[in-house]
Amino acid sequence: MQIPTPARKMRFLRDKKGFLLVLEIHDDHSPMPKWFHLGFELPTRDDVRRAAEYFQSQGIELLDPLNDSESLASFTISDPDGYHLQLYWESQ
Repeated sequence: MQIPTPARKMRFLRDKKGFLLVLEIHDDHSPMPKWFHLGFELPTRDDVRRAAEYFQSQGIELLDPLNDSESLASFTISDPDGYHLQLYWESQ
C-alpha cells in the first residue's frame, strides 16, 4: 500500500504481514549517519549462519564478526552503495 504525502515526498509501504518501510526523498545528499542500517530478520539462526557463509564465499566481507549467541544471530555487510545491511535472527 502506498500513502502519498507530496509535501514531504514520503512513501509508506506495508505488506500483509505488517512490514513497514518508509522512504523519503530529500535534496540533502549528505552521507547517512554511521548508525543507519537496513535490517532483515531471517526465520532461523541457521539461516543467518548460512547467509554469512554464502556472502563470505562470494568475497563479501562481514563488517563485524558473526554474532551467534543463544538469543541472537546477526552480521552486517555493506552493499555496493555503502549502505549497511544487517541480517539477523532473534529468539522469541
